[in-house]
Amino acid sequence: MSIQFSSSSTGRPDRYTRAELEDLTGVNGRTIRYYITEGLLSPAYGRGSSATYDHDHFLRLQAINQMKEQRLPLKAIKEQLEQLTTEDLSMMMNTPLRPEVALWRHHHLHPDLHIQVRERPNGERSSMHEYAFELIVEYARSVLADLDHGDGA
Repeated sequence: MSIQFSSSSTGRPDRYTRAELEDLTGVNGRTIRYYITEGLLSPAYGRGSSATYDHDHFLRLQAINQMKEQRLPLKAIKEQLEQLTTEDLSMMMNTPLRPEVALWRHHHLHPDLHIQVRERPNGERSSMHEYAFELIVEYARSVLADLDHGDGA
């Protein structure tokens, strides 16, 4: 078994699909499109289902949510947002400028099969999860060995 480390599978940890942005901010896609039309957000990168959004979109949506809680009208929100850079929003929302990159440990079991395990930033792992992972690897090796010997056909 070889182990390799890699970052987020997208290669672009600062890009989000609309569904991811909706989940992260609680703002639905229709509202996001409305905010783009009204100039509160810049347009997405691309169109349709392949459109992506960056960390600035995420931060601006967080700021919009916060300002709406203060009952500010959209015109006032837009005026305030126009004065703020991504860095300003990051400080204001107490959010890192760049999202954390997920590291993955790859366990190659076979040329056609590998398992990915997310590495925690602090290296902390649940002993139960590690035990479960070892059982999964052991079972996978057993099944692969049976297949290689023709027992699993």
